[in-house]
Amino acid sequence: MRAIAVSAAAAVLVMAPCAARAKTMSGFPCTGCVLDVPDGDAPVPLLVVLHGDGQSAKAVLEPFRAPARAAGIGVLALQCPTDRACKGSFWQWDGDPRWLDEQVEAVAKARAIDRDRTWIAGWSGGASYLGWRFADLSDRWAAVVFAGGGIPPSRDACPARVPPTYFLVGDKNPLHHLAVSLRDALARCKAESTWDLQKGADHGKEWKALSGRAGDVIAWLLAHPRPKPPVAAASASASASASASASASAFAPAASSTPPPTSALSTPPPRVHCACSVVGRSAPVPWVLSLSLLALLGRGSSCRSPRSRSRASRLSRLTTDD
Repeated sequence: MRAIAVSAAAAVLVMAPCAARAKTMSGFPCTGCVLDVPDGDAPVPLLVVLHGDGQSAKAVLEPFRAPARAAGIGVLALQCPTDRACKGSFWQWDGDPRWLDEQVEAVAKARAIDRDRTWIAGWSGGASYLGWRFADLSDRWAAVVFAGGGIPPSRDACPARVPPTYFLVGDKNPLHHLAVSLRDALARCKAESTWDLQKGADHGKEWKALSGRAGDVIAWLLAHPRPKPPVAAASASASASASASASASAFAPAASSTPPPTSALSTPPPRVHCACSVVGRSAPVPWVLSLSLLALLGRGSSCRSPRSRSRASRLSRLTTDD
């Protein structure tokens, strides 16, 4: 009973009007992109979301908007860049994943982000892109979500750090076997995978499942921050860096965490995902109690004084969207 009372109190706290305040910017940081970010100045966790074929960034933002706001998380929905020859499909575009990092850095210049809690999710064709380019994703992503899609990586290589992965998939999607192959490929890289199988779900029902279970995905993400290096290892790394600086001529410069440019693929990725024109609405909020407990135990109330909510001039274009 005490646990129930705590959950109920947490739900009231999270659903209070001051906790729901957020700002939305359309067309930032890229054409067609949408950023929904909690009010305040403290570094905010950030979820980056990639849309499906023929879909918009605004549409793929919707399932995540309410649960992300309740948890104090910002959501950046990216529109596949037409100025880089994308024609509405992330997986067919197959562009350099460093473009994703550039958009996150643009956000970070306007609003401080929590770099240990920066995640990426793909729906349908967006999930296929993340699977296809998994080995080329940068080390910034604390965890990766594949919803309604996914194809095996384009090359047989594992990243230096393999992030945990979450699959939200239906076994009646005619391309379900590709998501299974992706999961198996990541298992060979020792990836921690959560397999959220929607039995009997085709592609349309996968979208409905995402709309209803986005809060569970958010809760899973909060439980998977980017791990910090051990203190001893961090100290050793700092000592090694100091030694390297003292004798720069004897050592090669440190490798960048950003992957090198990827040459054109010898064969295009398999044409797998349909044009995703399904439209969903967020379902009722059965997830609010679990998010509320996380808010109480890990984040506290997001209520701030009027003075603390003063915004930097770079965010002056944001409009309140409660």
